[in-house]
Amino acid sequence: MKKLNLPKAKPALLAAAIAIFSFITVVYTSCTPDKCKDVVCQNGGTCGEGNCTCPTGFSGTLCATNDATKFLGTWTGSTNCGSGTQLIITQGTGATILISSNAGTGSCFKTFNMVGTVNGNTATFNQTELDNCANSYTMAGTATITGNSITFSMNFSGAITASCTFAGTK
Repeated sequence: MKKLNLPKAKPALLAAAIAIFSFITVVYTSCTPDKCKDVVCQNGGTCGEGNCTCPTGFSGTLCATNDATKFLGTWTGSTNCGSGTQLIITQGTGATILISSNAGTGSCFKTFNMVGTVNGNTATFNQTELDNCANSYTMAGTATITGNSITFSMNFSGAITASCTFAGTK
């Protein structure tokens, strides 16, 4: 009977084991589909497990909806301080909006502009420096959309200190 030569058999067994492992790896990875392969998230969204995670200000299945669009237009209503009866909101850059409105009376009547960042149904306006004749002050606030109505809450500080609310519809 012939004796088995083990040192020569080891490389052959190792090569067979590597071939089987490689085959199993290729078969397994080809059976695991990439859920994001055909998903193209827009506006900087990222795909994970086939779903888009949208950046602030964008929504929808593919992040295609700019949340700012629901704020756009002329809103007519009333405020509990001052005489402003309209907010005019236009598109800013990306997920921002621009509000134009009026403040003051007589020769101090001015139009002010503020930039707000939209997230869902809320826009946040950081402090904006305003000058109304001899008065300098800052204004900050939030605007919230509910259905076809808007509420814009403003806080003034400096020469003028007040909290005001504008409520209106398109």
